[in-house]
Amino acid sequence: MANCQRIIVLVPFVLLVIYGWGFFRVQKITCYIKDKSCPLEILKRLDQLKNKNLFLVNLDKTWRNLDIIDFQKKLPDEIILYLNQATATGNNTLEDLLKNKNISYQNISEINNFYLVQLDENKRAILEKNDLDLQVLKLQKILQNLNFKEIDLNIKEIDLRFKMPVLRTKYSIE
Repeated sequence: MANCQRIIVLVPFVLLVIYGWGFFRVQKITCYIKDKSCPLEILKRLDQLKNKNLFLVNLDKTWRNLDIIDFQKKLPDEIILYLNQATATGNNTLEDLLKNKNISYQNISEINNFYLVQLDENKRAILEKNDLDLQVLKLQKILQNLNFKEIDLNIKEIDLRFKMPVLRTKYSIE
């Protein structure tokens, strides 16, 4: 019984020390691209992580456009990142993103709030202007993993403007 009372008293105290008093807050961010320090523009972006709880920092969702090779949390207050050279700037154009993912295309047109990318083999992709990194990654996965010849339908269009990609047998935009 006495042990349970000690645990009940200690748990809130430990949580207060870790989360409330600022222990284990990110104070130092170290970033490398091929054994060299990251450019200043990336370090400035990463400064947003300072003073956040080290245990709650999650780079997967917030920093998708940085191609993170390795991510380490070093107690008590440091984050260490190793980035891929190709996409480290995070300010790549659609052309750069397609090139970095080895996606060949014939041309790109801009229509309203989206891009129309004419791919090889009479296919095309539709991408929204925002969050291009994720959409190009989805396009790469579709083109690499989907064998179009095994599908009975002749896929003409890959629409990436939605949460899940839409494959169409007809062109929706002429």
